[in-house]
Amino acid sequence: KLQTPLFVGQFDGTAEQAQLPGKLFTQNIGAHESKAPEGVLPVSQTQQGEAQIWRREVSSRYGQYPKAQAAQPDQLMSDYFFRVSLAMQNKTLLFSLDDTLVNNALQTLNKTRPAMVDVIPTDGIVPLYINPQGIAKLLRNETLTSLPKNLEPVFYNAAQTLLMPKLDALSQQPRYV
Repeated sequence: KLQTPLFVGQFDGTAEQAQLPGKLFTQNIGAHESKAPEGVLPVSQTQQGEAQIWRREVSSRYGQYPKAQAAQPDQLMSDYFFRVSLAMQNKTLLFSLDDTLVNNALQTLNKTRPAMVDVIPTDGIVPLYINPQGIAKLLRNETLTSLPKNLEPVFYNAAQTLLMPKLDALSQQPRYV
């Protein structure tokens, strides 16, 4: 199943402003958790090598982890949750609802996980196959699965109106090898 993107950006602030992303994360990321003492679950802040990492568990019926895996499962309002993460290493900011993507990106930055540029042969021929019909079908199925009409009517209608015509056009494109 498709889950979430990884957002990568550059931080151009001064050393004094380096805590601003973490403060923004703490103030703006989270769901109302009525069982939590402060109304939201706490943000954990850790240092991992040169990276500063902020994480918060956030209830969501679409979350990737079951409630039982939460640090404080009794305070979650949903049976599933995301481990939303923000990391800053040097001037690079990483954000995702999926903490695994942030962890993998940090490993890539630290050269403990290979980047694509490191594993593709520089002087070899790399075959590439693009299947627009398959991509369009996958995106259509994932979109409609994650946006049930009766639970998410606004997003469902937006997807039908704005996204589906683009996917139809994509599916008409030829395959490339």
